[in-house]
Amino acid sequence: MQWHWLILALLLAYEASAQQPASRSMTPAEFSALQASEVQVEYETLEDFASGLGLTVDELDVRARAFWADATAFEYRRALGSPDVAFPYLLCRKLIGSDSNSTAVISGLDHRLAIDEAIAAASQGKDIPEESSTAIDPSHTLVNADDVYCAFARLGGSVAEAVDCSDDGGGVECIVQPLLVAMKLMPGTIQDIVDGVKQFYAEWDPVDEEEVYIPPIPSDTSMNGTASATNTSDEGGGPSPVADPKPTFPSLDLVLCPGVVEGDMVAEYTAGNSGIAPVVDIQEAATAWLLSNIGGGDEARRTLSQTFYWTSDSAAALSEQFGGEPERAALLGEALDAAKTTELCVSAFEDRLTWTGVVLPHFVRVEFMNSDADEIDEFCALALTIALATMPEVCTLEVTSTPVPFNDRAQWLIQSFEKNERPFFDAGIRGEGQIVAVSDTGIDIHNCYFSDPDAPAPGIKPNFSHRKIVQYWPFVDDSDYEYGHGTHTSGTVLGKKADGTGIADGIAPEAKVAFVDIGTKRGFLRIPPDDELLEAGRGPEMKVKAHIHSASWGSVRTNFYDRQSRSFDDLLYGWDDLLVNVAAGNSGRFNRLNTVSSPAVAKNILSVGSSQSSDDGETSGITPQQLGPEHISDFSSRGTTSDGRIKPDL
Repeated sequence: MQWHWLILALLLAYEASAQQPASRSMTPAEFSALQASEVQVEYETLEDFASGLGLTVDELDVRARAFWADATAFEYRRALGSPDVAFPYLLCRKLIGSDSNSTAVISGLDHRLAIDEAIAAASQGKDIPEESSTAIDPSHTLVNADDVYCAFARLGGSVAEAVDCSDDGGGVECIVQPLLVAMKLMPGTIQDIVDGVKQFYAEWDPVDEEEVYIPPIPSDTSMNGTASATNTSDEGGGPSPVADPKPTFPSLDLVLCPGVVEGDMVAEYTAGNSGIAPVVDIQEAATAWLLSNIGGGDEARRTLSQTFYWTSDSAAALSEQFGGEPERAALLGEALDAAKTTELCVSAFEDRLTWTGVVLPHFVRVEFMNSDADEIDEFCALALTIALATMPEVCTLEVTSTPVPFNDRAQWLIQSFEKNERPFFDAGIRGEGQIVAVSDTGIDIHNCYFSDPDAPAPGIKPNFSHRKIVQYWPFVDDSDYEYGHGTHTSGTVLGKKADGTGIADGIAPEAKVAFVDIGTKRGFLRIPPDDELLEAGRGPEMKVKAHIHSASWGSVRTNFYDRQSRSFDDLLYGWDDLLVNVAAGNSGRFNRLNTVSSPAVAKNILSVGSSQSSDDGETSGITPQQLGPEHISDFSSRGTTSDGRIKPDL
């Protein structure tokens, strides 16, 4: 059987019969070139799938495009069938025939304004959903390159069908793509859930119920709260340390689409709260929604089945023509069926989920509590993921990542690359009058490079009389672990001995630090809400504000543009006076590419790798000999990002 021609004929027949929107949709390959996601696995576009399916690479591509086109039409029908609901779309404007040698360039602003005009024209005379986008929010830009601009927007189905942002001369084409479930799922989401549940059962002791660890987003030691103003010892009475992580189910982070949280809502929540958006209790509303969709009777369950493409009648008909559906689609359909036919998932959704909403940036975290765990939980967790990903309010969904921590020589390596040459210091640039924010595992406040016996112990209340530490926010605890990472990184930035005899002073030895303690005594990390984290050293109580934040930590294996990277970009887009420096990571050994990790893959931060020291006959233990600062350290994470951007920056 000539699969290639059979599938191609089916695809052409579908395209001929379908109602065509004004602008074309993407292909799976086009989207995968823009953003990493579950598309390549769910639609089986990778060449490795071809041999297992008995197809040529060309036949595999056409098969994937057929399913993709059918799923795209399915999402258009969903949107047209719910005229009062705004659905998420990716809108792109692309130069036709452009290549790497082309000199044709249209600015991102011009592209965005053209898309705005097209949305306005398509909306004329239509009753559009109240929460529809009337213009592109620049903070929701996905790609801004010389030849293409893409951004997310929420539109009514009839508007999306009519959007045409191409130019009259035919040199620019318009692309409007409904967000399919696979596009919303960040890479590895499904496998991470399956593996995470298995790992939980391998490590979890059901007898140890008293020590179940539920990692919270809010904290009793919030920058806006009433945390202890002193840095106390374990026996002191300061904030209680956060327990080291216990085995837990994978939790999920949902990034909400443009317009879900309106500006007046943000203003209402942040008013009187130092401009920081608090965590919002959505437990009751979210649980009610989930139960109504999965646990709300046969009719509600049938509705959910027809909301997810792979369990819809449309997908079943096309799968029959191809002799079966993709393997991932079968897994997700099986999970959804299991969740619908057992009451165990209903009780889990009702009693064991913790829902937390963060107003700014706009995301929701969903966590499973460990009590009453059951083997059906793998299917429950997958069904939960699918139910959430079908929501028109959700633009991306991922498994919550786990962050980990990633010098006399440092001074001249940074300043000149020449041994003992320090031109910044020679010019009098030593950090006087500057505050640097640092988030890390903790600071040993008694270390000679930070201690000040004549000043009160530093705490959350700013104390500018302290020699080095003007603020210490004990988000997790109020100390560093032995040989602590945070003491090391802070010393590299601004450490200085009081008597001036130090041989390992930092890059800016006269600067002071506003520190966020995010590490447990064993070096595990717990990160506060992103807006509070980046507000460290910048609150209204700070008479001198931090304009630099150093973050030498990140999430291993998140080489893609994840929730936290997007959140950092959204916040920093509005904070022009803050530069966040993020470590690229420590996963590059043996020259492993694509290992730079979040949040170092964000666009509005400065991602920094590690260089070697000089070959002066001494060894550091990192490599047999140091080749000099023009050589990258063996361990330092490499680029590019999964969507092809150059990182690290330095």
